[in-house]
Amino acid sequence: MRKAVLDTNVLVSGLVTSTGSSAPREVLRLMSDGAFTNYTSSDLLEELAAVLARPKFDRMLTEAGLTPLDVVRTVASCSQVLQSKPLPHPVVEQDPEDDFVLACAFAAGADAIVTGDRHLLDLHEYEAIPILTPRQAAERFAKGKGER
Repeated sequence: MRKAVLDTNVLVSGLVTSTGSSAPREVLRLMSDGAFTNYTSSDLLEELAAVLARPKFDRMLTEAGLTPLDVVRTVASCSQVLQSKPLPHPVVEQDPEDDFVLACAFAAGADAIVTGDRHLLDLHEYEAIPILTPRQAAERFAKGKGER
């Protein structure tokens, strides 16, 4: 089974896109279909809760009858939650919270990190783990869907 770490921005983008097809939404669909297993950590789940608690998501969540905690619980239930250790030294100095994504991927032995974050994408890879855009990930996971 393929392993990936979806950055918070991919999860949020996939969840808030209500119509049409977007690469983040396609990544979430592929995860739901079993094309890969998402790995996450308590740090990433806390970040997701904080992002979804922002006022700009109030209306969308209310209309769906959800709270940020409901969404976090759903993501956790669809993912493997692990405890990752902090990195030995900062990697993304411009945004230290990005290191949570890297630490989780390293701890999981992930096959990919999926993000829209330029700081992470500029790295191209971390410890031989490729860092992909949602579009690149959707293409890769769709091709390998039959591979287990």
